[in-house]
Amino acid sequence: MTEISIIIPVHRDPHLLRDLIKRLSGQISKKGEIIVIADEPSQETLKILEEYTPEIKYYINKKRRGKVYALNFGAKKAKGAILLFLDADVKIEDDTFIEKVIAEIQNTSILDGKIKCITSSLLSRLVSIDYFNTYLSSRLSVSKFKTRFGLNGVFFAIKRDVFFELDGFKKTIVEDADFGVRASIADIDMKLSKNLELYTQSPNTWKEWYIQRRRWAIGGSICILDHFKYLFLKPKIWIPILLMSYPSIIYLLVSMILPDYIIYKLISLLLSFLVFILPVGIISPVLFTFSFGIVILKTALLTFITFIIWSAIILIGYKKLRWNKIKWYDLPIYYFIYSIIWLLMSYLFFIKVGIARIRKKEIKLEDWIT
Repeated sequence: MTEISIIIPVHRDPHLLRDLIKRLSGQISKKGEIIVIADEPSQETLKILEEYTPEIKYYINKKRRGKVYALNFGAKKAKGAILLFLDADVKIEDDTFIEKVIAEIQNTSILDGKIKCITSSLLSRLVSIDYFNTYLSSRLSVSKFKTRFGLNGVFFAIKRDVFFELDGFKKTIVEDADFGVRASIADIDMKLSKNLELYTQSPNTWKEWYIQRRRWAIGGSICILDHFKYLFLKPKIWIPILLMSYPSIIYLLVSMILPDYIIYKLISLLLSFLVFILPVGIISPVLFTFSFGIVILKTALLTFITFIIWSAIILIGYKKLRWNKIKWYDLPIYYFIYSIIWLLMSYLFFIKVGIARIRKKEIKLEDWIT
């Protein structure tokens, strides 16, 4: 049997496809095969596929069949004992990537690693923080609890027999998250590699970001409701990713847990400090204002403290894990604006999906086929 089958779904014209196939074909040799399933391919995509024949096998769908169909079709055509699923818009810089996948999956059933973002703009750097949060929370869940919430379909490897034991991907919007939850329910071994990493493209515009996040929010809500009982009873699966993906929630938790007397003590220390450094003419109106705005000050202090703690985690993690570059203003933008928008979207679409479930209506996305 072939050692590994690399399955790449393609839609229209992914810009990184040529470089990806070139990199993989140089590593695969006689160890495996590369299978590309192309939905509505452009002329440029067809040219690339023909260029690399017979090094790769490819299948063309003139009409869009969807990612789930492409992945399951590719798995059925694959001959490898290991199935490696890769998005077409990824960049691999490691010349021993495939070799590492084959070696590291030997002692587990499902394997993935660091998924970083190609950073070229503010938006891409903010999305990069998202991927870092996902990696960090998944690493915590796997190392401490031997489980996790979902998988990232950008890249993961799985042993062939395990994939078919789980009946492949389900026809749902976020098939990767659903597959990961079902693997957790089945108590399948998973490993998050520290040595495997690749880069993926972020949305180029805020409009593209919104369309992607709407899909993720709706699909994620469907996944949560489909497996609600299991997830509800396993908070260790979703709490890490909830806190890292939506850091503004940390403020709410701290404000509920931290006793008021500690907060007021911190405020009194701050005021005492101001008395020493500010002239009497200035400190008097400041103290007068604080006496009427103690609640506002409490909120501001807690927000500042939680932001500093979260920022420290991000900066230390970025340095330790050699993540992408980050600029100082990315952190406040992410914490105070980006994550709040993403939290509100997730909440509102969860309500929408919940109402649709009650009314027994199916939610479909015009720009996505399951």
